[in-house]
Amino acid sequence: MLGNYELLLRLAVGGMATVYLARQVGAAGFERLVVIKRVHPHLLQNGQFYDMFREEARVASLLHHPNVVPVTNVLEFEGELLLVQEYVESCSASVLVKTVSQAAKRIPVPIAVRIVADTLLGLQAAHDAVDMRGHHLAIVHRDVSPQNIVVGTDGVSRLIDFGIAKARHSLTDTREGSLKGKFGYMSPEQTRGLQLDRRADLFAAGVVLHELLTGVRLFRAENEFDAIRRLNEEPVPNPSQVRPELPASLDPVVQKALERDRDRRFQSAAEFLDALECVISPAPPREVAALVSSCVGDRLNQRKAAVQAMLEGRLEPMHFSEPDERMSSPSHGSAARRISVTMGDAVLPETQISSTHDAPMAQPARPGRAWWIAGAAAFSALALAAVGFGLWRADAVDGSSEVFLGPAASALSLAASPPGPDGSDAGASDAAAQESEAGVIDAGADARSARPPRVVPRPELHSNPYGE
Repeated sequence: MLGNYELLLRLAVGGMATVYLARQVGAAGFERLVVIKRVHPHLLQNGQFYDMFREEARVASLLHHPNVVPVTNVLEFEGELLLVQEYVESCSASVLVKTVSQAAKRIPVPIAVRIVADTLLGLQAAHDAVDMRGHHLAIVHRDVSPQNIVVGTDGVSRLIDFGIAKARHSLTDTREGSLKGKFGYMSPEQTRGLQLDRRADLFAAGVVLHELLTGVRLFRAENEFDAIRRLNEEPVPNPSQVRPELPASLDPVVQKALERDRDRRFQSAAEFLDALECVISPAPPREVAALVSSCVGDRLNQRKAAVQAMLEGRLEPMHFSEPDERMSSPSHGSAARRISVTMGDAVLPETQISSTHDAPMAQPARPGRAWWIAGAAAFSALALAAVGFGLWRADAVDGSSEVFLGPAASALSLAASPPGPDGSDAGASDAAAQESEAGVIDAGADARSARPPRVVPRPELHSNPYGE
């Protein structure tokens, strides 16, 4: 419990925070599902980052629009900073694109236009937002990407994660020349560290539109330097060149949104939306909802069933594991794997709320080689002590021909035994006959050639749930 919020399962792990699905409880039996964004503790020691996260909460709390996921509360709980958001049953646009591509299909053009149209409506609301005193905030999202657009089961797309948004009256002062965002969706002026305005978000929205229409990454690159070069120099192909069945009338709209000279670009999200809707009529929300249901409906139903089991006490909170959706994100090159849902302590991330940075997600702690070496040394020491004790006891008993060895000592003696004449472990076939239930092994001359099979302890191999 974090205050009156009970964590149920983990939705995503990002570069700066972990996102959970939680249950908010209150008086008179009040309860509802919310999303909690919990900053990684080590980052809170950085005062600049702490202020940036508070800025996200402040900016997002001022945005009230159907195409923006709202922030409902901000908590400081036992030294932690928590952002509470409305829970939207959804998947990210990146997951939608990847899932459709894996089925050897394309997102229908009207649905792609609807997703971008909803995004533009959310951007227009952010760009025009004012504070409670009527002062224009001049918000620039600066991280518009398929990972930060969630497509709901209601068919409505919403913009999330204003973690690196910049407002004119911000609590933190972003230094000139700093780069924040995903390189594949940055505007050219953003890669040069110039002062940004709303037109930077429109360029990113143009990249999203191009990728939703074609199903192919526009500025795919091996590294950041290559991405910056492509953004600033490489010609942008028309969507109809990549996918010939697309209407050519979309090409001028996409090309204008992707103008490298921002003065020749669309000057507002509303202008971009008008040009787009004049060419293609967006699909109604019910068609978008049908596509989401066909792509991720089973996964969302499994999550819903798990949450219901938690609320009814049939499943412990935080014991539900979801498939790793990073494989469905076009910003990462991880290979597709078999999808499975397990009940256990290990919780895999899901990109319904994606990370702010296009960096690898936080990896779980893995035992290092030094720990295995230390463990092996301790095991050897214990085994040697057991062997010495057994030999001492054999000498102390007159006429005794039995040596009492523990399991660890037996394993060590097996490892040191020489191979037989044929190259196999000596006496392997007689091992069962030589061992008693008490662990007694004959120490006579014949027993030296009749040892149990060689057993070398092997450490348990932990797989990496993130696939990297």
